[in-house]
Amino acid sequence: MATRSTTTSARKTGSPGRAQAEQDAVSFLMSQHREVEVSFKQFEKLGEDGPEADKEAVVRDACAKLNVSNGRSDTRGPGDVR
Repeated sequence: MATRSTTTSARKTGSPGRAQAEQDAVSFLMSQHREVEVSFKQFEKLGEDGPEADKEAVVRDACAKLNVSNGRSDTRGPGDVR
């Protein structure tokens, strides 16, 4: 049991810089999530018969935000080939 409480205490007293970095990462992901939710709402507003170019722009924007949050910079669309 002593080992468990020591391990827990060690985690609680981690470096302030690391705790701040973790909080910053969580805040960033929450922010990106909210932005992508807005993109989904914009897409839904356009409707099934909405302009394809507008829908594509919204989807590309959402994909770019998702790629940023997962560390990727690849923003190719479904038909793009490199």
